[in-house]
Amino acid sequence: MEKLVLENQGATIVGDFLPRPGAPLIIFSHGGGQTRHSWRGAAESLWARGFETISLDLRGHGESSWPDEAHYGLDLFADDIVQIARLYGEGRPVGLVGASFGGMMSLLAGAAPDSPVGAVAMVDVVPRVEPNGASRIRGFMLAHAEGFESLEQAAVAIANYKGEPAPTDTAGLEKNLRQRDDGRWYWHWDPKFLTSIPRGEQRIIDLECAAASFGKPLLLVHGLQSDVVGEAGVEALRALAPQLEYVDVAHAGHMVVNDRNDAFIEAISVFLSAHFNAVTGYTI
Repeated sequence: MEKLVLENQGATIVGDFLPRPGAPLIIFSHGGGQTRHSWRGAAESLWARGFETISLDLRGHGESSWPDEAHYGLDLFADDIVQIARLYGEGRPVGLVGASFGGMMSLLAGAAPDSPVGAVAMVDVVPRVEPNGASRIRGFMLAHAEGFESLEQAAVAIANYKGEPAPTDTAGLEKNLRQRDDGRWYWHWDPKFLTSIPRGEQRIIDLECAAASFGKPLLLVHGLQSDVVGEAGVEALRALAPQLEYVDVAHAGHMVVNDRNDAFIEAISVFLSAHFNAVTGYTI
């Protein structure tokens, strides 16, 4: 695995790169408040199936820089993805896989003018999400601004949010939290991110315009137990993008990748292999 670094429009973007020369390139974008490490298993699985993969830390997250408030426009998140697609995917098919907020940005990137993106898979997100589910996530992300005394305390907070028992092993949490000089652990994302990104009706309009103009293969992977994506949101997206393919994942909520990684990998592998084999003849 190689580390990539890109300077683009007021931010430094960091990612993990699994090269496979000549293969279709798949770029992963995580959900708000997560980091590129949430995609590690999925990226490695797709690489093993014949794809080249890049997992990004979106601006304001993980090792990518935390820019000022003026550099959190949705167009900038999307342009980060487009620039990496152009730089690393020249001459090859490029697919995007994005969860939640990363799925929105993947759709915008796919629909951007002269975008090289040939397919987009959105994970449990649509332009018109369910307000209660979205508010629940936002409330959790805004909580605990004072940080945590320990990784164990953070694990309990996450478990309570998910309605699950707290894990006994907290090693994986270190990638989503950073320890500051005061000894406390804080989320590995910029608090300005949530208060700076555009939201409301204009964001919905922008996403729906992107969906209507994309015109290329589009997949929605939905967690059947999710409270973020509802039937009305799916049908609204389908009306804008009739080519939409849809997969329900049983026993999974909004965090489909964490809840049912096996089913998720199978869904996106079938989607990407079918469309990119047809386009390129590359054997995956």
